[in-house]
Amino acid sequence: MNLRPKLLLAFILLIVVPVASSGVVSFLYYEHLLEKKYNEQTEMTMHAVGSNIRNFFDEMNRLTDASLTSSVVQETLKLNADPNGGASSLIAKGQAEKEMGELLFQNPAMSYIILYANNGALFRSTRNDPTTFKPVTYERLKFHPSYAKAERLNAKPLWIGPYEQEELTGKEYSLFTQMRVVKDRDSLDNLGIMVTQFKSSGVDDILTNFRGSLSDGSRYYIVNQRGLVLLDSETKLAGQVLDGKSYLPRARISPTRASGPSSRESTA
Repeated sequence: MNLRPKLLLAFILLIVVPVASSGVVSFLYYEHLLEKKYNEQTEMTMHAVGSNIRNFFDEMNRLTDASLTSSVVQETLKLNADPNGGASSLIAKGQAEKEMGELLFQNPAMSYIILYANNGALFRSTRNDPTTFKPVTYERLKFHPSYAKAERLNAKPLWIGPYEQEELTGKEYSLFTQMRVVKDRDSLDNLGIMVTQFKSSGVDDILTNFRGSLSDGSRYYIVNQRGLVLLDSETKLAGQVLDGKSYLPRARISPTRASGPSSRESTA
């Protein structure tokens, strides 16, 4: 009787099959373990990045907290300068805007500040940085949805992300815009509105450090709750709406559809 087939069958059943099965089981187990560890590490990293981004905006909030109650902002909005521009009003306005310049040097991220007094007077100061906010008249601003939201927040900050309100904040650069009601620090009466624009470089630096120095094709986005891309590391999709299924651009958001978020609504 030929034992060779039986020995071969026994070898396969008793050695090859157990070893192969053990290898497959071990591979699946360690694959699952590595995937779990990678997901946990990624989640921890994302929490850290999110915390750093929140800290950035919290710092900007503290800066504008100080600006709201500063003598520069308070006295400027109490000038009652003629918005139509008499000679004395122009001199007072020029001096006030010169003093406002010191507010911009509190942090390099601040690029533009504009004050709207209740009588319609407008004061602004900027450094040699890109800005996109369109200084519309106070009467026009009051009819914008963001103005009503800022009033409801009662001096708390209203953040407008890049491209969320293109008819107001433009689309040429990725800048974050903050709008706040200014109250008299003694009587708490409304004095006007303060609008501040911030460069996105602080957020870009955080996300660039997250990506690391290796060119592995990784890419980051900051997307709001409506799917609008606020920041794109490759800048190709900035200002476009992502499809939730394919993560491909669906359409560029139009100014008429850009209903800005509530305070701190824009999220990574």
